[in-house]
Amino acid sequence: MASFQSKILNSIFRMIPKEKIYSRGLSGKNKTDSKAGFPPPFIYNAAKVKMIKILDRNVVILQPKGVIPSRHVLYLHGGAYLYGMSYLHWKFVVKLMRELNCSMMIPDYPLAPHGHAEETFALLMETYRHLLSDKNASDLLIIGDSAGGGLALALAMMLKEETLPQPRRIVLLSPWLDAELTNPEIQKLADLDLILDVEGLQNVGRVYGPDTEEKAKRISPIHGDLKGLARIVCFVGTHEIMLADARKLKERCTMEGIEMDYFEYEDMLHAWMLFGIPESREMIQRLAKLLESV
Repeated sequence: MASFQSKILNSIFRMIPKEKIYSRGLSGKNKTDSKAGFPPPFIYNAAKVKMIKILDRNVVILQPKGVIPSRHVLYLHGGAYLYGMSYLHWKFVVKLMRELNCSMMIPDYPLAPHGHAEETFALLMETYRHLLSDKNASDLLIIGDSAGGGLALALAMMLKEETLPQPRRIVLLSPWLDAELTNPEIQKLADLDLILDVEGLQNVGRVYGPDTEEKAKRISPIHGDLKGLARIVCFVGTHEIMLADARKLKERCTMEGIEMDYFEYEDMLHAWMLFGIPESREMIQRLAKLLESV
């Protein structure tokens, strides 16, 4: 049963016209990205912070204070390819850092309407190579929420193509796995989803995607080859359109013998993990236990 806090959250989002999220971002007038590559002030009290440049983009590295991290996370934020790291994202990665005892590497990847997926994947590949330069792949995790979840799975596929070692886990949180949203089951979920708008997302996918059909598959990894990837972990809510392709991914993994841990949370809206509700805390603790069990 959904917590009281999550029900309050649903009530709040019912009052927000979701279509404006996409039109504002695609207009190019959205200014929230200008500080997205820089951590907010509270982060400096919560973690050791280091800033580096990779391919002329900011990459933030967070480490827990007073302990040596046992794992290292490449974190790919969501935001429909339109918005950078939000305050909620920063709060969430701190919780992950503490619970998983890990460092967090957070690239400020290019966003629509001016940035494109090919630039993003070049940055992510170079960032992963940077991690491999002094860390074992067995200690690495790729974690992504929403659009970042799609990037995480696509990046793992690119690593396989480049014969680079897979991370220990690929963790997908409410992942956007098909830029075109072609799954017919999505329409059945559209009225339940209080955050995502199908047409708005499709418009963003067309703007952000690469210029050839073959390359465009990068931001639709649900259609890609799953063989040879690291074990996948997926968390998703039943009140979000991303549920349709999360279930499709689970079915594919079952049919193709791919290792996967899959969790559906009843009545949860899109990217519920980012909010300070009991289900979010449970999700983080469940992920920590999964990583300790293998």
